Amino acid sequence: MAADPTRGLGQPLASIPLRSWRQLPAVLRAEVEAVVGAQLVDAVTVPGPNPGLRTVVTASDGRRFCCTLAYRAIDEDYFLAAQGQARIAARLPPAVPAPPFAWAVSDDDWHVLAFEFVGGCRPELPWTPSDLNRVLAALTQLAGARGARRLDLPPAAPHLADLTTGWRSLAEADDGSLAEFVPWAAERVAALADVESGVLIACEGEAIVHGNVCADIVWLAADDVYFLQWAQTTRGPTWLDLVMLLPTVAMQGVRGELAPMQPGRHGAGRAAGAWLARTFDSHPLACAAHPDDLRAVVAGLAGYYLDRARRRDSNPAGRGLHLAQGVCAAAWLERLGI
Repeated sequence: MAADPTRGLGQPLASIPLRSWRQLPAVLRAEVEAVVGAQLVDAVTVPGPNPGLRTVVTASDGRRFCCTLAYRAIDEDYFLAAQGQARIAARLPPAVPAPPFAWAVSDDDWHVLAFEFVGGCRPELPWTPSDLNRVLAALTQLAGARGARRLDLPPAAPHLADLTTGWRSLAEADDGSLAEFVPWAAERVAALADVESGVLIACEGEAIVHGNVCADIVWLAADDVYFLQWAQTTRGPTWLDLVMLLPTVAMQGVRGELAPMQPGRHGAGRAAGAWLARTFDSHPLACAAHPDDLRAVVAGLAGYYLDRARRRDSNPAGRGLHLAQGVCAAAWLERLGI
């Protein structure tokens, strides 16, 4: 039986205006069929947390493609990111754990990016140890892929350095919001601001960095693991994707190993910190990370998440997720020391 392309993907967001493949203009649908070389006979919408539309389309000859539709009028940044992703995806080396690129079609308003359909589903949450181990192995595979310079990827360091200024923002706010959830960090905000400033140097490297590996973009097929959404791809250290992934996993929990994060629950941060340190240290990529560089990146992530959690310009659900990830990253940072 073929895998259900919508299995494990959650519910669509009511705020996403794109609902159907049929919203794509007929002229562009015809161009897609010309590129495919066959008529498209079926389309199944795949819910997802972005302003585009993901659809599995089936051609009359039986081929299937996983397509992302982006509409400039809904979100121009997402539209431009989709175009950028197509340029990267078309040139990714075979060793990269990405679905095979199929084609891309666009006009001034729409962009359609297609990968070959590979079956499978997202990881179940809380994570199972077997799913997590497969993803951790795929990160090793990604880190070993060559060609970041040939892809003309931008360096990760400047972008992350611009993002990871959370401790400086928290120091300026000085509103006491940290003390309830991360008292250790609340007493050291100024020192942590100094530590996060090391991200610019810490993130130098020549590896292909996905930049957003998390459960939402992981696709587990029968024999392979694939990472989706390559719009944020950069070049940097081999271990960077691993460090960015682990706090999200700790937040969601691992069955039999770590309960999902509930900020404020007694011992939650301590358990998360111990699991993060143990999991990172046991991974093959850990040996490539200098302790100072690792400390700077973990500090940068913790500050970013905790600063986002206190901001009122994001939705409550988003603030909750940021808080949980921030508590996890801060607990890991406490074990690393400053």
